Amino acid sequence: MIKGLDHFVLHTTSIEKTAKFYKDILGLEIIEFAKGRYCIKIGNQKINLHEKNTIAVPKAKEFKVGVMDICFISDTPLDVIKEKLESNSIKIIEYDVPRTGSLYPLRSLYFYDFDGNLIEISNEVK
Repeated sequence: MIKGLDHFVLHTTSIEKTAKFYKDILGLEIIEFAKGRYCIKIGNQKINLHEKNTIAVPKAKEFKVGVMDICFISDTPLDVIKEKLESNSIKIIEYDVPRTGSLYPLRSLYFYDFDGNLIEISNEVK
């Protein structure tokens, strides 16, 4: 019945700060896909950004920030990613830990975005 993932929604206290963080720190593309509606574009998927008063309907029953855990796959070596994060005053929670990915084993690092969401960036181990 389910074929894939198109998008999910990230609740944020500030779309502007979120867009800056994910664009400037992680190098992701931010697009305005409708008037006043923004998303983080990743390949064929996107993460829509909602502030508490975002006009989108329907939406989740409860607005909460800092409750998401997400894993991004990167070809950039973890030590390079760690350096970039630390040079931007982002504290690494865990570094170079083995994990199980959807296709391959992973080596991962973890940190929080400014809303307190747990971000994992992983290298696939093929």
